[in-house]
Amino acid sequence: MKHTIGWICMLFPVFAFAQSKATVDSTARSVLNELIGSWTLGVDSSNETDIKVYNRFKSFFAPGATIDDDFNVFFLYDAQKRSGAYQVQKEAGPKSFDVYAHDVALQVRSLVIDSVSVIDSNMADRRNIQYRLGRRVVVQKTRQYVLTDDYVNEVLGGRTIGFEGKNDSLKMVSNLKEKAAQNPQAIYAFQSFNTVLVTMSFGPDSAVLITSIKSLANEVVCINDADKDAVLDQDDSLKNKPGDFTANGKPDSDLDGVADGSDKCKVTYGDARNHGCPAAYFLTKNSFEGFFGLQSGPVNIALPGPEGLGYLYGGANAVDANPVLFNKGTLRNPGNRLAVYGGGSFTHYFGQKRKRIGISIGLTYSAVSADYWLEDSIVYTYRTSDGIQDYRRQITIKGGGTVDGKWKKIEEIKYGIFNLPVMFNFRSNLDKNHKLVLNLRAGPSLMVFRNTSYYNAIIDFGGLYQLNGYSLVYDSSSPYNIYFTSAYIRDRNRLAGNNSPNAPNDIFNKLDSIKYLAPGGLSYLDFASDKPFNGNQDMTRFAVAANLNIDFHYKVSEGLTIKLGPHIVYASYLPAKTKYKPIDRTTDEYQSIYKGNAKSNYSAYGVSLGFVYDF
Repeated sequence: MKHTIGWICMLFPVFAFAQSKATVDSTARSVLNELIGSWTLGVDSSNETDIKVYNRFKSFFAPGATIDDDFNVFFLYDAQKRSGAYQVQKEAGPKSFDVYAHDVALQVRSLVIDSVSVIDSNMADRRNIQYRLGRRVVVQKTRQYVLTDDYVNEVLGGRTIGFEGKNDSLKMVSNLKEKAAQNPQAIYAFQSFNTVLVTMSFGPDSAVLITSIKSLANEVVCINDADKDAVLDQDDSLKNKPGDFTANGKPDSDLDGVADGSDKCKVTYGDARNHGCPAAYFLTKNSFEGFFGLQSGPVNIALPGPEGLGYLYGGANAVDANPVLFNKGTLRNPGNRLAVYGGGSFTHYFGQKRKRIGISIGLTYSAVSADYWLEDSIVYTYRTSDGIQDYRRQITIKGGGTVDGKWKKIEEIKYGIFNLPVMFNFRSNLDKNHKLVLNLRAGPSLMVFRNTSYYNAIIDFGGLYQLNGYSLVYDSSSPYNIYFTSAYIRDRNRLAGNNSPNAPNDIFNKLDSIKYLAPGGLSYLDFASDKPFNGNQDMTRFAVAANLNIDFHYKVSEGLTIKLGPHIVYASYLPAKTKYKPIDRTTDEYQSIYKGNAKSNYSAYGVSLGFVYDF
């Protein structure tokens, strides 16, 4: 009996310890099970928190207890990769259990914790009872709690973006913020398999309370953002490649809302209506245009003075400028003439960005017809020789007078005008839709006038002799002067009472029948009165012109742009190689007054309609 009592006394502490350990394990297990049953805090898919579950969860924790918030997931953007990762924020450290419970109830839309298993436990210390648990967690959070306040700065941090407008950078940041926050209730779903360490402690009243829940391992995966760009799959136009909010999940390097694949200015903030380029930028470097239109302008001709004539004697100018012997004549010009014209041009614009300045080459053609009259006769008198002696030959191209109320037409000239301009171009958008463009052009051109003259001239050929020898100074009152001109002969006949209009021809015919023995053979005086010259003559002249075009382009569609605008051209004729000599002998071909080569110009203004093809 004494031995039995002794054994009992010796083993009682062992029994008591075993019984105590079993009680601790049983009580802690009960608390653990209660924790597992309530650690979703009653949050369901409708974002409604069961307040009973919520309060029960909080009742298992000792004052001052802390919890690692495994659900505090946020998006961390990597500027170099232009994508990111979903991570649990650990820098702030563990939260007090009541703050943790509040944050979960506030931020989490749905919370599922299952596949819970006890990995191991430690019961050695009543004040530090520990269970290591494995579990699967599926949690849903809204965008406002996933994207941090620094998200926009993180996105901008690794990008070099060009700006044209002074407010573009502010607009870009504003647009990015708006896009990222436009659906703050968008739900991000995360899944993780994590390991937590639950620590409990027995209180003085034998109650077991949780003192901490620590996260040992936690790998988080967002199950509805495959490319980790923070744009949810249902909103992501390119689910397997990181992109940007501004382009619905497609890469958008300059964050202007136009995906890189369609952006013509990938690193310059632009406008979607201009394919991602700023409003001042043009997308094409080349353009071709064709056009037709109407233009009006004077095709005036100026008659030359004595210095502009080609009558020579001994290699020098032979024209006698004495007002008695020379008359420049008065040409009646047709004034402004309306013409149809058309043409085309090619333009190349310089630069990689704006492409507003360019050089164009082109060709236009216009055709116009004009009539010319002489209101006053042309009289050219010049020194020459009849083979025997020198005399003054006089050519009179007759003008003045009317027929049926109309001036006598000396020539009709049909103009074919080719203009080959090389012009400086400047273009600018005029509207926000990039459909209306102003194109200014200015520059020089070479003009080629390929004309045909249909002439109808009446010409007198006469001569003035000086019996005392040819004198450089002509004295009209000298008795030694002999006039073989139509006008002089008619005047003399009238004084003699003979009004025959054929008197000059009779005398000229007799004179022409007299042959003079000249060193080179036979020569004739070659005088004639009212000799008609009819026919046509092709002529070419060149001019250097200045051009100004103001065109408005309107983009009807991607493949069609129409243009409308005025133009002005001013040309100064280039000097002819030879001076003007309308005719010398009666057997010569008449030379058009257009060949007069007097200082004259061509000008026209008009409006054209056409199309533009940009490429």
